[in-house]
Amino acid sequence: MLKEQNREIFNRKQNQMISQRIFAFKLLQQENLISNFVNERDFLQEIEKKNSMNLQEKVAFNKKYAQLYNKLQQQYKQCIQNKREKKSAIQKRDNNPKHNQLLKQMY
Repeated sequence: MLKEQNREIFNRKQNQMISQRIFAFKLLQQENLISNFVNERDFLQEIEKKNSMNLQEKVAFNKKYAQLYNKLQQQYKQCIQNKREKKSAIQKRDNNPKHNQLLKQMY
């Protein structure tokens, strides 16, 4: 029973990680930050099948897409950081009294 629970927890965590990677990949695609990734469709199809792969297939998959994972993770972090900085800059500008005075003078 304990083995079954552990296996279920592991599968749930793995599914969550896979869905996060797919989400990150699609978000970067929408933001046009992914340029000329090789085998985009193959990557998406294979990552969805990863749970049903045996150990050798998983190892081969990880070796094949290791560089893509690294590049994907770096660009995703950069995208999130840029969004945070942009939001922070807008909030600082809106809370700046000088900016508000300039807006009042313009209108």
